[in-house]
Amino acid sequence: MRKKHTVTSLFDLARKTTETAAASAQTIHHRTRRMAKAGLTPNQRDRKEFALMGWEKLEAAAEASAHVGTEWLRLNQRLGAIAAQQAIINATAMFSLFGNRNVGQMMQTQSAWNRKSLALANQAGSELVTALTRSASKGLKPVHSRATKNARRLKPR
Repeated sequence: MRKKHTVTSLFDLARKTTETAAASAQTIHHRTRRMAKAGLTPNQRDRKEFALMGWEKLEAAAEASAHVGTEWLRLNQRLGAIAAQQAIINATAMFSLFGNRNVGQMMQTQSAWNRKSLALANQAGSELVTALTRSASKGLKPVHSRATKNARRLKPR
């Protein structure tokens, strides 16, 4: 279930990245033509549009940074918890090994230790992919929003 959600999230991220690129190209084309046409004497409407270009990028970058920073904080907390779980598993296994009476018991303890460690590593990897996808999606959201809005607004009529 989690993998299906991650794959869907990755496809959604790819789609929004493509939409952002296309909208940005359209907006850049429009604004570049407008700048060339305005030359050294842009009118009030042109000056307003040119000033908007800078502000919207700053706003989008600030929002994206805040979203990504929050996601990375969550990820670091979760990875710290996983590292603590792994330390507990390792310590428990080491103490269990000391109590083994023969090689057979030692192999069983080692096998159980390996299963728990691998399961936790698999979980951590899955959570990492999910968190990175979520972080990228949330970071892209304000950029995507502004790019597609500008493309619609500036689309030739």
